[in-house]
This record gives sequence, structure tokens and C-alpha cells, in this order.
Amino acid sequence: MNFSTELVELAKTKMNLRTDADLLKMLTSITKQNLSSAKSGKRPLTEEQAIEIAEKCGLNAEWVLVSLAAENTKYESARKVWSNLAKKLLTGALMLCVLKISGSYLVPDFGKHRFLARSRLFA
Repeated sequence: MNFSTELVELAKTKMNLRTDADLLKMLTSITKQNLSSAKSGKRPLTEEQAIEIAEKCGLNAEWVLVSLAAENTKYESARKVWSNLAKKLLTGALMLCVLKISGSYLVPDFGKHRFLARSRLFA
């Protein structure tokens, strides 16, 4: 199964949709023909389509684009590099989620207000 097909199925799962028609109602950048071609493996989703799915489903857009690039590359050596980068992005995103869930005391607060209060420019 290719990444475009997996992304379409993931989108349906994340949005609690049963059919492709329901998914098409939620997405503005994808036509019925685009969706059919992506699911059958004839052509991948475009970057615009993949980003729209990522935004609507709460997925990491960087990971989605890197995974899409891995699917679209012609060379096996480049595919391995893109795939490794996608894994690193996904691992980093998961680690941030774990840190956030386990408690904000593990992650220092570098909010703008705190930084500005300590800055000489705003003292």
C-alpha cells in the first residue's frame, strides 16, 4: 500500500467517516477522480491535498510532506533518506506529545511574556 492510500484511509478513520463520498465532502482540494487515482496507486496525492488532509486530521504536516516525497521519488537511495527523515519527524512529534502529557513541569516555559520580562530591552 502506498502512502497516499494510507493517508486517505487514516483521514477517514480520524474524521470518523465511513465512505469516500463523506471524505470528499470534507475536503475542498480533492475531486472524486483524484481520490480514486490516489487510492488505486495510479498517482499520488498532491502536496496541497496532503496538507489539507493533515490540517483537517490534526496530523504533523511536515511528516505528511516528507512521507509524500518518499513515495514520489524516483531513486531508491533518495527514498531511503526521505523515509528515515519521516521516521525522525514522527518520533520527535511523539516525544513532544509524551512530554506534554506527562506534565508541563518537564518542559520549560519559554513564553514570549516571560522572555520579554527578563530582556533588558523591556526592563
